[in-house]
Amino acid sequence: MPISDAGLAGECISLTARELAQDGQLDAALATCQGMSPGGWRDECFFLISDVSRLSGDAAKQACAAAGQFRNQCVGHAISREVSEVLNAATLGGEAEAYAQLDVVVQRYIPGREREGRIRQIMAGYLADRSPTEPFSLALCGTAPPMLCQEAYIERVRNAERAAGQEDGAWRRACGTHVSVARAMSLDLPGWTPDFDGLARAAWSQLCHR
Repeated sequence: MPISDAGLAGECISLTARELAQDGQLDAALATCQGMSPGGWRDECFFLISDVSRLSGDAAKQACAAAGQFRNQCVGHAISREVSEVLNAATLGGEAEAYAQLDVVVQRYIPGREREGRIRQIMAGYLADRSPTEPFSLALCGTAPPMLCQEAYIERVRNAERAAGQEDGAWRRACGTHVSVARAMSLDLPGWTPDFDGLARAAWSQLCHR
């Protein structure tokens, strides 16, 4: 018996498409989504298929283009899948090579100047996650340029904030004439080694003037 409620019917069809994708029947899954009436469930159907099938490149772009309100999330997940492969293979000292590989990946999805910002964000996040229990240092950045290393420390501050379940911008309690390593650590914010002191000062100046 057909489902009369449009929402329930949309959910049912989307789940059917997902099961097809999980069984490796990608074309059938996409056709199922394509046959749905326009709306949220159709958008989510394409998003689900892209994720379940771990699509990348042109296949992901095509599925995400049909994902409507979920397009940006869909593209973001596709980028993350490819980025993870690059960064999982990256090594200390290979930051320039990793950055170049990220550029190849991201330009498939994001054109122009916006791409550069996204790559820097990804790379800064990767550097911020290195040896997270150690004080931040130049050594953790390998061959990455100083400005990117500074951005990585800023990301580590934000990571600490999120891990503590605090509101965005809670790190401002550390702001003052000068943020010392002792003051940062007393507030459970990331510390740093002496070689990073200059970049740490610049990072806190950037944070505190936002």
